[in-house]
Formats: sequence, C-alpha cells, structure tokens
Amino acid sequence: MGLYIKSIDLKNFKSFRNETHIPFFDEFMVISGPNGSGKSNVLDAILFTLGLSNSRDMRAERLTDLIYSSGNGDGIDQAEVKVHFDNSDRVIPIDRDAVTVSRRIKKTDKGYYSYYYINGRACNFSEVQDMLLRSSLTQNSYNVIMQGDVTRILNMSAFERRKIIDEISGVAEFDEKKEQAHQELDEVRIKIERLDVILEELKNRLKILKTERDQAIEYENLRNEQQRYEGKMLLADLKLKEQELDEIQTSITESWEKKTVVNSAISKKTAQIDDLQSELDDKEIRLVKQLEEDDKTLKKEIEEVNGSINRCNDRIKLDGERIEDLKVQMNKIFIEIDSAKSELETIHKRFDEERIRKGRLKEALDEKVEDLDQIKKEIEAAGLSAQNATEKLYALREELDREKKRQNEILVEQNRILDRSRMRSGRIDALNRRITELEAELDTKQKELAIEEERIGEVTRDLKENEKELDIERIHLKNLEDDLRHSERKIMEIEARLRAEKEFRGYSEGVKAVMEAARSHQLEGIYGTIAELGRVDDHFAPALEAAAGNRMQFIIVETDMDGQYAIEYLKQTKKGRATFLPLNRLKKGKTMPKPDAEGVVDFAINLIEYDPKFGPAFHHVFQDTVVVETIEDGRRLMGRFRSVTLDGDLIERSGAMTGGTPAKSRFRFISNSENELLRLQEEHSILETQRREQLEKIKLLDERNKLIRDEIFGRGERRHKLQLELDEIGRMLNEARNELDGLKEGVDQARIIELETALAESSEVIATLEAEITELEHNLKSSKIPELSKKEREVSEEIRRIEGRIADIDLSIKSIVLEEENLEKRISDGNNRLKELDNAITAIKNDIDLNKARINELEQKREAMRGREKELEEELLKLKTLFKKRFDQIMALKEEIEGLKLRRERIEAALTDLSRIKDGLVSQINALQTRIEAAGMNPEEAIVEDREEIEQRINEIGRRMRSLEPVNMKAIDEFREVESRLNEMQKRRNTLINEREGIIERIEGYAVKKREVFLATFDAINENFKEVFRELSDGSGKLILESRDDPFQGGLLIEVQPSGKPVQRLDALSGGEKSLTALSLLFAIQRYRPAPFYALDEIDMMLDGVNVEKVARLIEKLSHKTQFIVVSLREPMIERASKTIGVVMQDGNVSTVTGIQLRNRDLQEATST
Repeated sequence: MGLYIKSIDLKNFKSFRNETHIPFFDEFMVISGPNGSGKSNVLDAILFTLGLSNSRDMRAERLTDLIYSSGNGDGIDQAEVKVHFDNSDRVIPIDRDAVTVSRRIKKTDKGYYSYYYINGRACNFSEVQDMLLRSSLTQNSYNVIMQGDVTRILNMSAFERRKIIDEISGVAEFDEKKEQAHQELDEVRIKIERLDVILEELKNRLKILKTERDQAIEYENLRNEQQRYEGKMLLADLKLKEQELDEIQTSITESWEKKTVVNSAISKKTAQIDDLQSELDDKEIRLVKQLEEDDKTLKKEIEEVNGSINRCNDRIKLDGERIEDLKVQMNKIFIEIDSAKSELETIHKRFDEERIRKGRLKEALDEKVEDLDQIKKEIEAAGLSAQNATEKLYALREELDREKKRQNEILVEQNRILDRSRMRSGRIDALNRRITELEAELDTKQKELAIEEERIGEVTRDLKENEKELDIERIHLKNLEDDLRHSERKIMEIEARLRAEKEFRGYSEGVKAVMEAARSHQLEGIYGTIAELGRVDDHFAPALEAAAGNRMQFIIVETDMDGQYAIEYLKQTKKGRATFLPLNRLKKGKTMPKPDAEGVVDFAINLIEYDPKFGPAFHHVFQDTVVVETIEDGRRLMGRFRSVTLDGDLIERSGAMTGGTPAKSRFRFISNSENELLRLQEEHSILETQRREQLEKIKLLDERNKLIRDEIFGRGERRHKLQLELDEIGRMLNEARNELDGLKEGVDQARIIELETALAESSEVIATLEAEITELEHNLKSSKIPELSKKEREVSEEIRRIEGRIADIDLSIKSIVLEEENLEKRISDGNNRLKELDNAITAIKNDIDLNKARINELEQKREAMRGREKELEEELLKLKTLFKKRFDQIMALKEEIEGLKLRRERIEAALTDLSRIKDGLVSQINALQTRIEAAGMNPEEAIVEDREEIEQRINEIGRRMRSLEPVNMKAIDEFREVESRLNEMQKRRNTLINEREGIIERIEGYAVKKREVFLATFDAINENFKEVFRELSDGSGKLILESRDDPFQGGLLIEVQPSGKPVQRLDALSGGEKSLTALSLLFAIQRYRPAPFYALDEIDMMLDGVNVEKVARLIEKLSHKTQFIVVSLREPMIERASKTIGVVMQDGNVSTVTGIQLRNRDLQEATST
C-alpha cells in the first residue's frame, strides 16, 4: 500500500481537551462511540489540518470555535493537530519515510492566527495544498465524505450534479483557455481597427501628396527653363559690369589721396590731446585723489576726537556716580559710628549702675558677717557640756562653709565662662549672619560682573564686525566714486560726439544746407532725414543701414510743395542736391506678414520704430526688403525678395549681390548714440543714488560704531565699579571670618568640663557634711545650740547669696567692659574706613579734573581739524574747477577730431562704397561668369535674342511659377515615403487577419476538446456507477445526460432499477434506496480518481442493516488497496472493520479514546495523557 495516515495527535481541538494520540492502520478501520462522544471530531481534525474543508463543514461558526472550551473560562486560547503519514513509497515528494503535517490555531484579542508546518518547518497553506495535490488529495477528490454529503447529492438539481463531473474532469481549464483566446481575439480586432484607421488616413494623404507632387514637378521644370533664359541675360549684364568696374577704380584712387590729408590733421590734434591728457592724469587727478583721501582721513580723525570727547564726558559722569556711591557708603558708616557711640553711652550707664549695686551689696555683706560673729559668740556661751560636739559642729560647719564657698567660686567661674560663651555665641551668630549676607552679596556681584564681562565680549565682537563691514562699505564707496568719474567722462565724450554728429553726420552738402535752413526757419514743412526719424535696435542696425544706403539722408517733408521750395532754395544758394519724400504724395505701404522661409528675421520695415505718419516714407525707402540671418538664406529668396543679412550683405531681387568685410557706415541712425547716452545717464543716476545710499550707510555704521564704543566704555566703567565693590565685600568678609575664627578659638570647652566635674564633687562633699551636721544638731537638741546653729546657717546662706550676687555683678561688669572694647574698635574701624573713602573721593575728583582738561584739549584739536577740513574742501573745489577747464579743452579738441573723423569716415565710406561696389562688381562679374558657365554657356557667346524678349519670357515664366506657389517641393519624397508605409501597413493588416482566423480555430478546438474530455470522464464514472450499484443493490443503474450532444446545456440524471423493481428515477426511490444510489455515485467517483485514504463520516446512518452489511463488505473489499477511516455506530460496519477505535465523552465534555478493538482479540493502548 502507498501513502496512508499512520496516526494523529490532538491537543485542545474541539472536545479533545488533553493531548491525545490515535494510531491509524493501512486498512479498514472504524471510529465508534456513543452519540455526542466526539468521534466525528477525529475526521474534523484531519480536514482541519489538511485544509480540505472550511469551518462550517466542520460544524463551527468560526475557526476559533474549534478550540476546546469548557464554558468555565479556562483560558485556553490555542489548539493543534498533527497528522502523520507513512511515505515509504515516496508518494509525497519528500525524501522521508514519514511526513508530518500539523496546524495550530491561536486566538487573539483581534481575531486569530493559523500556522501550518511540514515536518516541523513553518510553511503556508499553498505549500500544503501543493504537496497534497501531488498526492492526489484535493477538496474535489471526494475522498472525505462528511455527514450530510449523501443528503446533499440527493437534494442536488440535475444541473448541479452535472457540475460534479465538470469539476472532476477539469474542463474549467478549457474554459480558461477559451476565455484567454477570446481576449486575444479582441486585441487582434482592436489592432485591425486601428490599422484600418491608419490605412484610411494614409490613402487620403497619398491623394493629396499626388497633387502636390505633380505641381512640384511642373514647378521644377519651369525653374530649369527660367535658369536657361536668365543665363542669356547674364551675358549682357557681364559687359556692362566690366565697364562700371573701370570707372570705379579711378574714383578709388582719388579718395585715397583725400584720406591721407585728413589723417595727417587728425594725428596732429591727437598729439595735443595726449599732452593735455598726460598732464591731467599725472598731476591733477592724483592730487585730487590725494586730497580726497586726506579729507576722508581728516573726517575720520574728527569722528575719533568726537568719540574721545564723548568718552571723557561719560567718564566724568560715571566718576560723579561713583562719588555719590562713596558718599552713600560714608553716610552708612557715619550712622554706624553714631549707633556705636550711643550704645557705648548706654554701656557706661550700665557700668555705673552695676558699681553702685556692688557697693550696696558689700555693705549688706559686712552687716551679715557681724551678725554671724555674734551668733558664734552666743553658741560658745551656751555651755561646755556640749563643747566637744559643738567644736565638731563648728568644724563641720566651717568645712561646709569652705566647701560651699569653693562651690560658689566654681559656679562663679562657670557662670563667667558661660556668660562669655553666650556673648561669643551671640557675636558668632551675628557674624555668621553677616558672613552669609556678604557671601550672597558677593555671589550677586560676581554674577553681575560675569554678565558685564560677557556683554563686553559680545559688544566687542559687534564692534569688530561693524568695523569690518564699515571697511567693506568704504571700499564699495571708493569703487562707486571711481565708476561715477568714469561714467561722467563717457557721458561728456558721447555728448561731444552727438554734437559733432548733429553738425556733420556725413550728409551731403545739399542735405546739410536744407537741415540748417529748417532749423533757422528759412524752410517750412521739413521733418528730418530717414536716419534722424527712425530708431532701430543695435543688433539690426548694420543690416538696416546697408539696406537703406544713401537713402538714409532722404529728407521727409510734409507736402510736395515743401519739397519744391527746398529744391529752389538749393538752386539759389548753389549748395548741392537732395532727395525729398513728400508725405502727401507717397502711397501707404501694405503691412506684409513675415515670409515663411528658413533664416528669415522679418521685413526690414517691421524692425524700425518711427512715427506712424512717416510710414509712407519708410516704406518707400525699404519697400519689400527682407532681413535674413545668413547670405545662404538670402540666396534662397533671390528673384522673390530683396534681402540683406545681419552683417550688411545685400542681395538684390535681380540677383546682384554686395558684401564682404563690414565697413563703417556713412550714415547712422541717431538713436544708437542717443540710446547709449540715455543708458549712461540712467546708469550715472543710479550710481549717484547708490553713492548717496552708501554714504548714508557709512554714516549709520559710524554712528553705530560710536554707540558700540560708548557702550563698551560704559560697561567697562560698570565693570570697574563692580570690581571695587567686590574688593570691598571681600575685605569685609575676610574681617568677619577672622573675627569668627578668633571667637571660636576663645571657647575653653575643657575648662567647662573640668568645672562641671569639680562642681559635682563639691555637691557630694556638701551633702556629706550637711548630714553629719544634722546628726550632731539632733544630739544637741536640748540646748540652744541647734537654734543658734540654724540662725548661723541662715546668716551664712544669706552671706553666700550676697557674695553670689556680687560675683554676678563682677561678671556683668567684665561683659560690659568687653562690649565697650568691641564698640570702640567698631568706631575706630569706621573712622579708618571714612578716611579711605574720603581719599577715594579725592582721587576720583582729580580724575574728573583730568578728563575735563582732556576735553578742552580735544575740543581745541577738533576746531583745528575742522579748519583744515574747510581748507581741503576749498582746495578740492579749485582743483576740480581747473580739472573741468582742461577737460573742456580736451573735449573741444576731440570735437574737432570728431569732425575730421567724420570727414574721414565720409571718405572711407565713399571708399567703402566704391570698394564694395568694386567688390560687388568683381563678385558679380565672377558670379555672372560662374552662372554662365553653370548654365552651359560660353561667356564669349553672342546674344541672339533681344534683351526685352528674354526679360519678357523670364517674367512670363516667373508669373507661371508664382501662380503655382506655394509649392511643396518635399512632396515628391513624401509621396514615395507614404506610399511605402501604406504598403507596409497593408501587409501588417493581412498578418493580423491570418492571426484572427487562427485564434477562431483554437476557440473551436477548445470546445471540441472540452466535450471530449467531459464525455470520457462521464463514461468512466458511469461504468463505475453501474458496477458499484449492482454490487450494493443487486440491481442495475446508470447515469444519463439530459443532452449528450451539448452536455453543458443540460443536467445529470440518475436512473436505477433496484432488484425486483421497475426502472425508477431518483425521486421515486425510498430513503434507503436513495442513500445507496448516492453512495454508489460517490464510490464511482472515488474509483475514477483514487486517493491515498478515504474518510467516511456515518454514511450508513440512513441504511438498514442489510444495506449497511453490503456497504461494509464493499469497503472491506476496497481497503485491500486503500486506507478507509469510517465513523459509524452500526454493528455490521464495526464487525467488518479490521480495527475499531472507541471514543467516549468524560466529565467536562472531554472526549477520550478508550482503546482499539481488533478482530477476534482486544488491544488496549494508552492513548490519552
């Protein structure tokens, strides 16, 4: 036998509370027990572990309901089941004889966790499913039949029964493939539709391109013909250009001679300017700069003097405050001295009072001593009978008196020491309080000093940063002033040049004469020249000046009558000629859009700024001239437009080209210099504003510098004051500590202890003597001696009391003397401190006088500096005036040079024009020769046709070409490209059509295969059903499809004929017959798809004994090849089983396996722990 379950282990699973081990066998075995004993839970454990069912199939609402619960809150939160397989035949693809699959479920506050393990290794559910699938174990294998599965099959509809065959045959795979093929078919359809759209667009585009291609071919043919006729024109032009070249060469030679004369004059005046400039640069400029530096240095020194004066004033103010503070301290000391003197007077009074009290007490003491002597005499006269006792009594009393006197002396000394100690303690307490106060004040002052030190450091850093920033700003100011001087020089130069331009400008004599007459109001209606009235960007100036050429000096007038008057004026004055543009006669130009050609900037007229009323004049000058970027761009427009490059190369519409090295223009738009002047004036204004702002910023920084320096000085004075206060507090603190140490050392603690010991001994002696005296007095009771003795004792006691009071007074007098000495010392110290403070005030006053003297000295120095400052400013003003005078001389020379330069420029411009014309003629001659040769013509060839006929033919061809424009010359190549792409798209569409047909064939093939596989599975299960039903019921039966031709549109019917009965449908059978029929179907499915083991849960519950016997016999027969685990209560099933496992329910709803019963013998195993 192959794979089978060897055993299972359960812990806290459903009713199995304890750890339970159940051995299984590779044959037919039954699990039996009373109803509710938990026998079906064993199969639930297998399903739970292998994941072959959900929680509802295991009769649990939730998965956590599978965990054992006694209902008493026992706190069990997890359950575990292990299933052990025998894998000796390696059915499971694991190289082990035994494989264990276990599952654990753990309940948490938020739900539960479920864990799977294979041989103790954690894994996921998909790994367990994959392993079981390789062992032919799935949820659809029907190897596990639970309670209700039989009834479910009976209650199924025919369609649902047919679905069972679907699942077993696996036809869903064909449905998936078919669905995937349909998706592919949709994708192909979308691609074909997209291609159809593209093909339609390409066909439309091809139609359009065909028309454009034909037009381009016709245009190209006309252009070739035009070039041939233009070649003939070139032969005539070549002869004319050669004649013009000879004339130009003569004019060039004459202009060079004039230029030589002008250059000589310019050199002479330039030398004069150099001399003046050298002298100006070497002397005045350096002197001006030096004076400016001296002025700045002097101003800085004045500011420093002001700062010193302010600091002296601040010192005087602070010294005054210090004097006030010292006076306050002196007043405090005066008050303390007065207080000490008042206390001293009080002590003197107390001293006198104590002396008087002591005298009175001595008088009383003398009286008591006389009384004591009288009493002693009376005792002696009392009789001799008690003489001995009396003598002894006297001796004892004398000894008692001596001892009491000694005791009194000890007490007096002790009191004196204690009084001195109490006085010291009071003083020590006062000193301790004073030291605490001084230490607190010292700590406060130290903190204040630390804060001042820190703030002084911060302010010092601020001062350094401010001075650094001030240096930077001064450098910036110097740079600004240098820029201002440079800007002023440039402005003056440009202004001079503009004056020269307005005077000369390179105009002809006639134009200058008309403009001067207009300014003097001799002529009316004169607006100005084209150069004056137009404004252009510097970037376009070379192109526009070259395009306008000599027309830049054309004069715009209001009416043709104004032009006539001007011409008559020139004739009368014989000043030359000029061209006039009357606004009332010129036609307005049309606004033309920018040509759509590569390299075109715009029409020249669009790049000029002018008053709109001058528009006709500017249109007359520039007409349809186009500005292009390069000469190549202009060549492409040849024949269509007149063009000029940004560098000033000119290409006429006729093909004439003028260009080469850029020459200086004779005429310039006045806006060039004016714009530059405006820009420089604006920059000068900005620089002047920046200079004022910089001066203000430096002023603010200087003021901030002064404030910071004042703050540093003030805080330095405060720091000095705090240091003095700290020194004074430290001195007072040391004095108090020294006095405290002296008082502590003066306390004689050993003597106090010695006196206390002696006092105790004396008290014992006195007690002994008094006892002996009392005894003697008792013996002498009959005589007068006891009474006299009593009086004697009383008087002696009074004497001792008086003596004690006298001793107290002596002690008080000594204390008063000590207080007197202390007060006198305090008064002396206060007087000494007053002298020190008075000396300090005197020193501070001397310092104030010194500062006042320093202020007077500084003020005098400041006045001298201010005088020097005024002298420097006056000297600077004179130098600057002289500087301006010489600069004016230089500018006058420069204006003369500018006039000469303009004259030279006119000559150079003429030379340039002549050279350009010459170069143009040479270039044109070369170009004509090249074009003639390119046209295949001989330059020496004679012209047959008339020039007008050739020109007429060229114009006719040009009109035909223009009628075809715009022409898309790229249409020829585009037509070929689109035609090629159309063919390629058509091929791709044909490929997709073939692909679509292949997918349709696959879909049809899947449907055929699906039906074939289904019918094969159905026929096999039907044969198994017939055999199993015959074996179980001795009858016959079969499965019937409602539609065999299209089985998926119908259901599955069951038709049986029990033994001795007619053929019946399932609905007509009895309950037992229905169960046998359902079991026959299940066994038939199991035979079709064998499994390693089968688990059947009470499938015999609805069968009678005979049928149970038949089912048991069938299972017994099948168990020789496969393991069967059956839960049953029926005796025939138990008797047929090879082994039976008993399950019972114990207290606490806990299931227990009682043992295993073998056929013909019992085997008891301990299975519960």
